[in-house]
Amino acid sequence: MITQQDSIFVTVFHLGLRLLCVKMSGLCSMADLMQKVSNQLGAQYRGKLLTLETRNASQGWTRRTPLLFAA
Repeated sequence: MITQQDSIFVTVFHLGLRLLCVKMSGLCSMADLMQKVSNQLGAQYRGKLLTLETRNASQGWTRRTPLLFAA
């Protein structure tokens, strides 16, 4: 669960290459997070298998998820 007060660190990898590493806040949900990641990555990685690592520094959890980037 994500709240607007949380500090979220997002790292996206493709074949071991770090594509994106950002800190986000003001998000209400994972859908918001995915929309921002999609906007920052652009169309270049559509159809690629990426690894999304999210760390919620405020709540103390980390999640690493494979992701087929479609948009």
